[in-house]
Amino acid sequence: GLATLEHRAGVLRVPAFAAVPGSLVRLRIRARDVAVAIGPVDGISIRNRLAATVAEIADQPGPAVDVRLDLGGEALIARLTRDAVNELDLRPGRAVTALIKSVVFERRPSRSPASPGQDASGGETG
Repeated sequence: GLATLEHRAGVLRVPAFAAVPGSLVRLRIRARDVAVAIGPVDGISIRNRLAATVAEIADQPGPAVDVRLDLGGEALIARLTRDAVNELDLRPGRAVTALIKSVVFERRPSRSPASPGQDASGGETG
């Protein structure tokens, strides 16, 4: 079955896992598993769609570009081709829809929201 996770940017449907309803969980969404759309999204199999705003486009060499999205105060990175960034005319401030192809979740529910510089278990992030 599927579990429904609510986020201020939208709803995610992920494989069911053991957690107390209403508890916080920590998700890992790989940049390569995020696509970006502008305008209405119809006729697509990806069901996890979150409202986002382009926050930053990394200045990096090569054909792939990391695009940082703002999901109501939380960051999500999308790894897109440079051609896609140019064709979609992505730029900071542009409203987009983040399309999440897959989600990895930690099986241990978070007890409290992570503070900056810490992961959900209280350990330091790098």
